[in-house]
Amino acid sequence: MADKNNIHDQNWIDNLEKHFKVESNKMTRATYTTLVNYSTDLEKRFQRWYRYKEGFSVTLIERILEEENVQEGEFIIDPFLGSGSTLIAAKGKGINGFGYEINPFVTDLAEVKLNDYSISDIKLFETIINRIEANEVDTNNFKKPQLSIFDKLFEPDTGEYLLKLIEDTKKYHKNKKVEKLYKIAILSIAEELSNYRKAGNGLKIRRAKKFKPANTTDAKNSLLKKLRIISKDLNFANNSENKTKQIILNKSSLKGLDEIENNLLSGSIFSPPYANCFDYTEIYKIELWLGKYVRDYPELKPIRKQSVRSHLNAFSKDRRNTLFRNNYLDSLINELSSRTLWDKKIPKMIEYYLDDLNKLLLSQFEKLKNGGFCKIIVSNSAYGGLIVPTDLLISSFAEQIGYKVEKIEVVRYIITSSQQYKQTDSNKKYLRESIIHLRK
Repeated sequence: MADKNNIHDQNWIDNLEKHFKVESNKMTRATYTTLVNYSTDLEKRFQRWYRYKEGFSVTLIERILEEENVQEGEFIIDPFLGSGSTLIAAKGKGINGFGYEINPFVTDLAEVKLNDYSISDIKLFETIINRIEANEVDTNNFKKPQLSIFDKLFEPDTGEYLLKLIEDTKKYHKNKKVEKLYKIAILSIAEELSNYRKAGNGLKIRRAKKFKPANTTDAKNSLLKKLRIISKDLNFANNSENKTKQIILNKSSLKGLDEIENNLLSGSIFSPPYANCFDYTEIYKIELWLGKYVRDYPELKPIRKQSVRSHLNAFSKDRRNTLFRNNYLDSLINELSSRTLWDKKIPKMIEYYLDDLNKLLLSQFEKLKNGGFCKIIVSNSAYGGLIVPTDLLISSFAEQIGYKVEKIEVVRYIITSSQQYKQTDSNKKYLRESIIHLRK
């Protein structure tokens, strides 16, 4: 590795990068579009059911599987499944997969896209379209979520209509696949009908001059449009004969991978939450509460506490010990702790975040076959004018575990806030999103 005697000087990031093979297309535009961006999938079947902003393109996963020559019947894993891109690509190539996801709404989103639907399932789903058109959602047996801002999220009649729709999904309880698919369709239109929108680390009220609050007619029309899109995709790709195993677990991969045999996996492809202080229980507040995945605040707490410690709400007393240290991390934490930060817990968050990912890499190591691959899509960040080179730090710990770091591939450069951008100008080449290529 780099000379440890120089590790605490201002060039420690440069010293660390010299140890690894870093490939870049010398991109200069921060808006460069790549396959790590979900926008390329917005019109694709199944992917267009819900705009999952944190997702990446199925095409990216397909290319990785082809480059790694993963064969039909082999197994891969995505320990941060999200909306299911990795397993969708795997399924299309006859490859088996494991996916872990702590967010119950996102777990259902991935599941409905990966389910096999029979002709009878599809016909039952199409009856929902007829019932919505005929205004047959007439239940009054519903309760408002205990979410404190729920009455502000929607216009009163619109919010009530959506709650009635969620209650109406129970009519299909004998067919769980259709029931969940109906529910996801409703939740997929919720944000566009809301007076709030996803922005940064949560929700922000819409203030645009052209914004017009949505009424029940808007809700009905949006839902019908979404139901018809889903129906069209189901009829086009009836995959009831698909024999692959796509095993989705609504649990944190950080709690261990006990469901997987040692030396089973051909590879791992994942993009963890970035160390950007974003709490995804806040970002997906509408879907979690409207969909009754969370009924009260005590039910929200375990989801937060078991998630990757990439935000300030994930700290808990039983998860404060760290296993992984090295001089590079110590240098970063020492420097970060000396800076003026908007929250003094940020250095500890970075430390915990890296420890979580390193523990995952350790537990995953024994599950991979010899020669198995691991591709990690990750973004660096900046706090107090100091860049956090997540790609380099993860790579340094992966080597300690026993992985070979084949390369770090820079896929695009990013822009932070204007203040951070000026402060980090001399090292802006490290403000980037990368794919880390590891090998067992």
